[in-house]
Amino acid sequence: MTSHLDDVLHNPLRPEQLYATLARWLDLPPPADQAPDEPLPPRWRRACIDADVQEYERALARQDTANMLHFSHRAKGAALVLHADQVAELADRLELAARGYASLQPDDIQRTLAALKVAIARHFD
Repeated sequence: MTSHLDDVLHNPLRPEQLYATLARWLDLPPPADQAPDEPLPPRWRRACIDADVQEYERALARQDTANMLHFSHRAKGAALVLHADQVAELADRLELAARGYASLQPDDIQRTLAALKVAIARHFD
């Protein structure tokens, strides 16, 4: 019987394991000539935030508030770490709406998502 835990990362976390796992899940080529202790390349950072936004959109389509909250929070956190302030602000709006603290109508959510994607593109391109 298989454990299906091939992608579990254990402490201490080794960067090369992280890179390999992210490459498998995000379908990215491995970084060329990159030392294991260097930060993730920009294309990987963007891919992580893009993946969170896509998951948020899937949750929104299902009206899955728990996952809307989860993925908007993750996108906000990643944006803050990467100093993408506009991205973080827009992800925060989505998070506050998912928590019920901000009243966003469906059209407002779609406009915020569109603005979020533009802000991501501006920051990473």
